[in-house]
Amino acid sequence: MNNSGIHIPHELKPSSVKTIFIAISGGVDSAVLLDVFSKNYSNIHLLHVNYHLRGEDSNADEQLIRNLAAKYTISISVLDFNMDKHLSDNGGNLQNEARKIRYDFFSQHVSAEDIFMTAHHLDDQMETFFMHLTRKSGIVGLSCMAEKNGNHWRPLLSFRKSDLYRYAEENQLEFREDRSNKENKYLRNRWRNEWIPMMEKANTQLAESIQILVKAFQKERDLLEKENESTINSIRKSSVWTFDSFDKTNEEGRYLIAKKLGLRASEFEELSALRNADKSKKLEVNREKLVIWNDRDSFIFSKEKAMEIPELIVESIVQLPESFDKKSIYLDSDKISGKLRIRKWCNGDRIFPVGMEGSQLVSDIIKDGKISAQDKAQVLVVEDDEEIVWVIGLKIGGRKIASMGNAKITKATIFGHITNLRD
Repeated sequence: MNNSGIHIPHELKPSSVKTIFIAISGGVDSAVLLDVFSKNYSNIHLLHVNYHLRGEDSNADEQLIRNLAAKYTISISVLDFNMDKHLSDNGGNLQNEARKIRYDFFSQHVSAEDIFMTAHHLDDQMETFFMHLTRKSGIVGLSCMAEKNGNHWRPLLSFRKSDLYRYAEENQLEFREDRSNKENKYLRNRWRNEWIPMMEKANTQLAESIQILVKAFQKERDLLEKENESTINSIRKSSVWTFDSFDKTNEEGRYLIAKKLGLRASEFEELSALRNADKSKKLEVNREKLVIWNDRDSFIFSKEKAMEIPELIVESIVQLPESFDKKSIYLDSDKISGKLRIRKWCNGDRIFPVGMEGSQLVSDIIKDGKISAQDKAQVLVVEDDEEIVWVIGLKIGGRKIASMGNAKITKATIFGHITNLRD
């Protein structure tokens, strides 16, 4: 079949890799990405988030993706997330929060040995370029998205969306259009639907021109990274950025360093203001769990330390004990699907608690348990391949719990410190 010129760039052809994770929405972009790679690789795993923002359309997207997983005989993980409730409980910008939710979900699955792919294309790149152009983003912002950033790859970045539609038609691919993409209440959609098409009518080579500019800015960005590499490494190691170093770094270099440390453009401006503020003034970057202090002659970066995940010891036993402790759970071995594993909880997680019909959000369990904001991030869950069976220290799942009549019982015990255990 004709491939409409869609191909895997040579430098983006995985060789030895554990798993190729593909973020899939159900749209034409990710449907094409999946089809292209499925013709060459079998170690693919799909990741999808259902935010339930569009009623039955959201569920239809999920069903299509599950059908695609079955068609290509590949595995899939889906996060079922009530975005409306999340925004009602926590506030925030819809698009920013949605991005955070899905990337938190992606990070739960993708390891350093894996590759993570998104279906960004040239039209996305153009939108990003013009949006950054209006935000005083400088070289760093105008370098936009790279085809390869660590283990995050964007193989379709050099292709227009029209190329993807043509490929989908010629290869008879199933996909669903997100009707919200036509709504101009979001800035990106106005660039996509109104302003860029208007400019392309006046300049048919606009896309090629943007590509040339982005590549030039990416080269400049690479030079900036080399120039400031030692400063970035020093700050990460010492958590200190001296005002002397800050003052000697040009504006573009400061912006790059700030972005590498997790700050956004607006926060970079706040950081610059903090430079001349009184001692002990601070800048809080909540999503990064980061506080930056003015310490008279330096910025001091204070960040929540990474949590050590305790070991989960799994063993088979023949009968339930007479007494129970809070570090162990007992499950019906015949009901366990796959292997038990322990991880940090993430937004959207649910459990079917003992004594309760239906499921409950882990976030609600944490809230009801009056877990402090500092300890909230330390909550862990145990799951098998189907569901969460234990919110450690807070709730036990009822659907796979062992009873006295079970012939085969699995005991799962945590070995290590758990913050929210109440002895």
